Amino acid sequence: MEPFLQGAVFGPLRDPTVFSQAFFDDEVGTVAWPNGADLSPELLYYGPETPYGRIEIPIHATALSTGGAG
Repeated sequence: MEPFLQGAVFGPLRDPTVFSQAFFDDEVGTVAWPNGADLSPELLYYGPETPYGRIEIPIHATALSTGGAG
């Protein structure tokens, strides 16, 4: 998980106390956190190599997670 914990939304999840607040969000059907972070169900099931293509870790994760241009 560590490579995915970057940027404004996922970065705080590096703190074990924050990470431990994970819950299953029935609305989106995946693991989520109170700060709005959630994980792709495909990533959880397949890992980064899905049948639909590779899930890449964005280089500019902070810009993407805050709505800025990458």
